[in-house]
Amino acid sequence: MPERVVLDPVSLAPDDLVQRQRFSSGPSSTLRADPAPEAESIAEVNSYLAAHLASGSGYFVQISDPHIGGGVDGSPAGFDALFRRGTPVPRFQRVLREIQALSPQPAFVVITGDLSDTGRREELERCRDLLPTSGPPLYLLRGNHDVDLGAFMDVFGALPYVDAGRVAQAGFCYAFDALGVHCIALDSETIAPGGPELRWLEEELAGHADGSCVVFNHRHLVAVDPLIEAYLDLPQPHADSLLSLLGAHNCVRWVFSGHIHVNSLAERGALHLATITSTFYDLNDGRTVAPGYAGLFAHLVCVDHGQVQWVALKEFGGSTRAIWPAA
Repeated sequence: MPERVVLDPVSLAPDDLVQRQRFSSGPSSTLRADPAPEAESIAEVNSYLAAHLASGSGYFVQISDPHIGGGVDGSPAGFDALFRRGTPVPRFQRVLREIQALSPQPAFVVITGDLSDTGRREELERCRDLLPTSGPPLYLLRGNHDVDLGAFMDVFGALPYVDAGRVAQAGFCYAFDALGVHCIALDSETIAPGGPELRWLEEELAGHADGSCVVFNHRHLVAVDPLIEAYLDLPQPHADSLLSLLGAHNCVRWVFSGHIHVNSLAERGALHLATITSTFYDLNDGRTVAPGYAGLFAHLVCVDHGQVQWVALKEFGGSTRAIWPAA
């Protein structure tokens, strides 16, 4: 197990971080600096899908936090300055290429927020221009770095699942149906106790009480790693209100998030709470500070008859392994 170190974002230089940062929380990469070529990585995951997808079942893919405009493309300050040598665009492009090559194709792909690094319109536009124009449906969430809701709507407001009237009242939240599941996408930056977004969420859950719901949110709902979170106030504001609402509805069992840049799986009552790391930099693996493709992950989530059957973690350039249910 790599030794864990406490980071000082003021005094620790990027070159130091490459040598010293080793987080070990959650399902981690193997700290490899030389991931396998794309063709080999694609063949591996497609073999996994062939062996584990039952007849009649389907799956979706979750990735998160591309942070387009960060690293070498921006002028990061504070903690993010540690990652100024990161290369978000080619890393994001590799992930998208491998997803496009999945066979069979997923029912949909969801990117759970922080599409941009500072929320500027030009960053959002660049992210939009990187997205595939064919393949499985693609669903986008807003994250805390996508700070300007107006700019976000200017770039993504024409997407077919976006209701501008709802966004004006409750934030960038929406719902869609796939694989027999009612999927609910929340705007983590507009959640407030008794607010319009939680009232809308309660209506969505109540309207599907006899079915199955999956929730997507940018911010994670429970503390994942105390070492990381000692520096940054990361979990969802008003998480208790959201967790209480979700826990009161038996139709929802899974919440998929991003934000903290580590892979994790936790339980809160009957809820499974999963986070996927960033495609920009992964805090499980300090080597991802340097240019390259280590530490790139996605969730593959198998659904059959409206119920999640298994969740696997795909490391692009590496292997695919089940993280739920536990072996």
